[in-house]
Amino acid sequence: MKIETVSLSFFLLLGFVSCFVVKGLEIKDADMKINLRWIKGYDEETPKKVELGLQWILSYLGATLPKETAKDVFRWEKKSLLVLDLSKAGFTEKAKIVWFRILKKMKTTEEYTRMGGIDIGRFIMLTFNSSWHYYALTDVPRRLGTFEKVYLLKEQTIEIQRGESCVAYGKRLVQLSAVTKNFLEMGFLASEGKEDIAGKFTRSEFEVFDFMPNGQPRFAIYNAKGELKASGAPQLSDAGKPARCMWCHESIIQKSYIATEDTPHLNLLNQEVAIFNQRLKAERNNLNTTLAYDNRHQHSLGELLYMTFMEPSARRLAAEWDMDIVEIEELLSYKKTHELHEYQSIDFGELYHRKDIEYLTPYQTLQTPASARNFSMYEPDFL
Repeated sequence: MKIETVSLSFFLLLGFVSCFVVKGLEIKDADMKINLRWIKGYDEETPKKVELGLQWILSYLGATLPKETAKDVFRWEKKSLLVLDLSKAGFTEKAKIVWFRILKKMKTTEEYTRMGGIDIGRFIMLTFNSSWHYYALTDVPRRLGTFEKVYLLKEQTIEIQRGESCVAYGKRLVQLSAVTKNFLEMGFLASEGKEDIAGKFTRSEFEVFDFMPNGQPRFAIYNAKGELKASGAPQLSDAGKPARCMWCHESIIQKSYIATEDTPHLNLLNQEVAIFNQRLKAERNNLNTTLAYDNRHQHSLGELLYMTFMEPSARRLAAEWDMDIVEIEELLSYKKTHELHEYQSIDFGELYHRKDIEYLTPYQTLQTPASARNFSMYEPDFL
């Protein structure tokens, strides 16, 4: 299989976007539409579940999903082909310019022209699960210093010691917003690093998040120089990519699950997090959106769309590649299979890892990161 890759500097994006804006780039509605191929990943998956899953994915990328245009975002061309109209999803003008560049790249592939669209799983992997595209679409601050200027963080730092964090392998420092009149003023910063023999702690990586106008958290990772990173350093933490941050936080601010009477600093953290989450929930109720924040279990429908793509069954691959199941099983007879245990209620059968079989794809398409949530050697950048 021929795999097309693009790797330009992400930091050229804003200047390029400004150029388009200055020149008055006109983005037509047709430019914001894309055909998505639905390849059924498990027996219980339905078109309605696909739509709900995509709603959550689009919201992670900043879509407000206003009620008045909800019916126009999704249109089924046929049973397995969904037309997605991003012009109706409630993205900012700045985000639409980024979408214009990404969609244009997707539409020029052999997969799109030959198969009539791009696989929904690949579409998600190239947007939400691709850090540089996620950063561009959500318009995160390019520098850590900018984030710190926007949000007034408390001088008091909560020190989470080794063994007290589900994320960091060593010490983790956490700072919370000092001003939280509404969810748009909530900002959070965590940092990891290393301690020397004398106990001096040097911070070398920073994870931050705040909230977008649609009520969803927005994540970013920075290095010691305050520059954006595609993923957290695997030797420091299990933070992974922004997609993993969302997977863990599940659209809220997560508390510490190991707080006890012997950890007053963690109890303090949990008390503040509870207040923030209450405020967030109350304000989300006033948003004009079709996203059902009260049905948080629905977010898993979005995760299933990219997980069944990254870990497909032979049946899914047969439909995806337009081949007979017997041909697929013979083609992959020497490949190891595994089971997916993340969703206990669903029987996915024997699965393959996408990275092990991608080269067999019978048409040219766009390369995705090797991992949906964790560090990957390759992260696409179409911008």
